[in-house]
Amino acid sequence: MTKHESAHGLTTALARVELFADLDDRELAAVGEVCRREHSPAGAEIVREGDRTGRFYLIHAGEVDVVAGGEVVARLKADDYFGEIAVIDQNERSATIRASTDVELSSLAAFNCRALLREHPEITYKLLLRLCARLRRAEGHAVTS
Repeated sequence: MTKHESAHGLTTALARVELFADLDDRELAAVGEVCRREHSPAGAEIVREGDRTGRFYLIHAGEVDVVAGGEVVARLKADDYFGEIAVIDQNERSATIRASTDVELSSLAAFNCRALLREHPEITYKLLLRLCARLRRAEGHAVTS
């Protein structure tokens, strides 16, 4: 796979992430440029519940367990993601994410995200609208548009 094919695959995958769903191709490419590829072996802890790490992860291959309060509460697989709020607010992680198989991921660090948002205010505005819609849904309010 060429670098271009890999970058295109990442932007396509990012477009399926709720937080980035309103971004156009150019904006998705800008997000993809500040992501990095990672590998986690089976059994590795990717993030730990309670930590204040601001990093978003998109799973390309493999599976991870979501562990909250010591219990496995979900399993995520290719095209799933986690940490989309943590990359913005850097608050405590609500769960531990542990690789249940070898996992290939892309990640976006909070400091890279902040720089990206300063450089591309149009992305900032779209993410803000997306987060407002998510908050309204969580509060049980109807969301338009």
